[in-house]
Amino acid sequence: MNVAGLPAAVVMACLLLPATAAAAGCESPLRIAWPADRAPLSSSEQGQARGLSAGYLALLEAQRPLQMQPLPGVAVAEGALPHGTQALLGWPRSQVPVGWVASAPYLQLPQVIVRRRDAPPVIGLEALRGRTVASPDPLPLAAPLAEQAPGAQLLPPAPMDHALSLLGTGLVDAVIANLGEVEAALRRYQGDPLVVAAPAGIDDALVLATVPACADVIRGFDHAVSQLSDSQREAIRAAWLPAVPRSQSPSSPLRWLVPASLILLALALVYAFGYWRVHRESARRRVAAQRLQEVTSNLPAVVYQARRSAAGYYSFPQIAGDVQTLFGISVETALIDQQRLLAAVHPDDRNRLMDAVDAAALARGPIDVTFRTRSPQGWRWVRSHGRPLSCDDGDVEWSGYWIDVSEAQSRTRALAEARREAEQAAQAKTHFLATMSHEIRTPMSTLLGMLERLAGSALDPGQQQVLATVGDAARMLRQILDDVLHSQRLQVAPLQLRPTDLGALVRAVQQLLMPVAASRGLYLRAELDPALQVGSLADGLRLRQILFNLAGNALKFTEHGGVELRVQVLRPFDGGQRLRLQVSDSGVGISPERQQAVFAAYTQAEASTTRRFGGSGLGLAICRELAESMGADLQLCSTPGEGTTVRMELELAACALPVEPLPLPIVATRRLSPARVLVADDHPTNLLLLEQRLCDLGLQVHACEDGRQALEAWRAQSFDLVITDCHMPHMDGFALARAIRADPCPTRAQVPIIALTASVLDRTREACRAAGIDHFLAKPVENQELRALLTVLLAPDSAAQ
Repeated sequence: MNVAGLPAAVVMACLLLPATAAAAGCESPLRIAWPADRAPLSSSEQGQARGLSAGYLALLEAQRPLQMQPLPGVAVAEGALPHGTQALLGWPRSQVPVGWVASAPYLQLPQVIVRRRDAPPVIGLEALRGRTVASPDPLPLAAPLAEQAPGAQLLPPAPMDHALSLLGTGLVDAVIANLGEVEAALRRYQGDPLVVAAPAGIDDALVLATVPACADVIRGFDHAVSQLSDSQREAIRAAWLPAVPRSQSPSSPLRWLVPASLILLALALVYAFGYWRVHRESARRRVAAQRLQEVTSNLPAVVYQARRSAAGYYSFPQIAGDVQTLFGISVETALIDQQRLLAAVHPDDRNRLMDAVDAAALARGPIDVTFRTRSPQGWRWVRSHGRPLSCDDGDVEWSGYWIDVSEAQSRTRALAEARREAEQAAQAKTHFLATMSHEIRTPMSTLLGMLERLAGSALDPGQQQVLATVGDAARMLRQILDDVLHSQRLQVAPLQLRPTDLGALVRAVQQLLMPVAASRGLYLRAELDPALQVGSLADGLRLRQILFNLAGNALKFTEHGGVELRVQVLRPFDGGQRLRLQVSDSGVGISPERQQAVFAAYTQAEASTTRRFGGSGLGLAICRELAESMGADLQLCSTPGEGTTVRMELELAACALPVEPLPLPIVATRRLSPARVLVADDHPTNLLLLEQRLCDLGLQVHACEDGRQALEAWRAQSFDLVITDCHMPHMDGFALARAIRADPCPTRAQVPIIALTASVLDRTREACRAAGIDHFLAKPVENQELRALLTVLLAPDSAAQ
């Protein structure tokens, strides 16, 4: 044990004392605790004992090994002793746990009453009736105070310095503690004058206490203490207790009386002047504090100064503001009893709040935490923000504020709820569109397929005209469905920049719409600037959709003349070109008051336009959304009866085009080489139509109504190709594909698989890839598209490709 600071005589006495044999059943080393916060009687510095207890611990350590542990002074009263503790040193006999053995008192100190100097005099506890009393150790004081001073309020334990601070600011009426602690604390105190007013009539008899199994330790300690001489006892006390001035006998010669009287008078005058100045300063501070409280009581925030001692105790030296509104208690109560503040915090938030404050204390950083408090108006959300202050004594201080943030929390919760509802609505919309797509595309696939088969049969001119009219109506219905689905995809699809041949893209749109223009007797021209860069970094799909929609609309609303696609280079820039894409027609035109309305979804230029020309009214709305997604603006110029021009300008970086392999030539007239094809579709008409299409191509078809039948057929026979619908009862197309890919025969497991589905959502394509499906075709499938894919897959060298 470190006994640095003890007199040499005490150390020698400890070493010369005879050792006491360990008691039977008492473990060694002896686990002993002492108070760590009762300076100067008992304290701890970096885990080492300091104060009066250090000398008596030295006596014990001379007898047997010790395992020492400092504890808060209130630990015994609160029953918070660590498990396995065998002995206590430095606590009053009144606090010794029941059943323990105590030594004779090695020190007996009176408890005294401390008051402000300007307070009325008291002679004992009786004068404290109805008063507020603070004490670092209220347990032995509770019973006599309740008996002698009914109505007195005894606060929870408070550190000595904090208790004196409360007394100096007038928040309590008296502080009661033992004389040793009071004298040392008053020497450190810097506030308003405080004095020891009267004895409390209670003594602290400090003892050594042990569990019964260690009773022999008590006898050895008593023997060691009894062997100390008066000078050794005085040396222990003098090292830690303030010296008490001794009275001297009066001098007999009268010649010293007058000078001594004059000196005393001068000292009295100096003291009176000093007391007057201190009293005036104290009054000024109280007025300033009152004014601060009056000003801050109307502010939306409460300011505070919080302190955490090195021993882990929290206190609030200063609080100003409307505490009642936030915590439901007064400022005075909050300053005196911090437990009432914590009790006002919502039970679910207390641990989180204390964890945040403890973490801030450990890091000596700021406090920033939000929690709920119980106010007179109900639960409120409060934010605490504190800035750390520098301290040199191991304590941590913060200067901060509490502010009501209930409205901000309500707005946050409302935004979160609105976001959740919006996400649910978007999911519901996506689900609705996916369902409608599947339900509409499935019969549409049958309708277009049957029309396709009828077109190949012998019909008279009248029948062919009827068939062409029905075909146009079916294709228009499919285009409307595609417009609706594409408008939904624009909300989530990211911009995908890829090397794009803009000239080839424009010519492809021209070729695609040329049959439409020819059928209406219109021209469709494409004009490309000779200075146009070969490769551009752009979202080719979006540009193609814009040009296709604009040109398709122009052809739809043009009865004479034609449509022109133009790409013009406005100016070059470092690494690219600024371009203008323009579609002009000689059609009906749009009136000025309707030119902005046509960009709204499901809106056309005139109310009769839909009846006259058809369409969904989504074309221009989709084009504007696509242009805005690429950072461009769609502009429209139109004169009724003369035509319309729609243009957009954008900057595209130049890039090299990748080399793409030439497409395989497809001979449309000859039949495919014989091959066995497994087909699965739960829709009977679509299954029949697909079977007839494949048979017409010279293929051998085995048709099944669901995935389970198809898997049984797969296991029983050998097939060169599998075509399956994605959504079927019993076993869907994804499960069928996974089962085929899991075939133990590598050759059979690698058979090509084509998925046919009425769903065009991206997640359906991803599910196909995850299941091992090679190709994806959306219903309704054009006969040429199906034949082209089958020609590639069933060619003799398709495996190598």
